[in-house]
Amino acid sequence: MSVVGQNKIKFPRIKKIKFYNETSNIKKIINFYDKNNIFILPSYTEGSPKVILESLSRLRPVIVFKEISHVKANFKGIFVSGRSVDEFQKTIRYILKNYTQIQFKMRKNKILSRKKFQNDLMKIIK
Repeated sequence: MSVVGQNKIKFPRIKKIKFYNETSNIKKIINFYDKNNIFILPSYTEGSPKVILESLSRLRPVIVFKEISHVKANFKGIFVSGRSVDEFQKTIRYILKNYTQIQFKMRKNKILSRKKFQNDLMKIIK
C-alpha cells in the first residue's frame, strides 16, 4: 500500500505501507496508480477531484466517503463507504473479491481525455 501526498498527519510506520511526497511527475503518478489496486480519497470536502478520473482511467477502483458521495456521479468503479473501520473493510473486501468484474465495468466509463476535449471544443468554436 502507498500513501501519496502531504504527510502532515503522522501515521504509525507500518512495513506494508510506503509513504511518498506529492509529485507532479507524470511517470511517477502513473506508477503509483499501477502499483496499487484501490485509490482511496479520504477528503471531507471536494468539488470535482481530477484524481478520481485519473484513477478510473488506470482502471483502479476508487473509495470515497459519504461526505463527498456526489463525486460518484455515473461512473462505474467508485464506491462510497462509511468512515467506520467495519464499513471501510467491508468495502475493500468487496472490491478485492470482485476486482476483475469491477475493472470490466469500469472500461465502459466515458472519461474525457484532454485531446478529445480540445477536439470537441474546436468543433463547437468553428
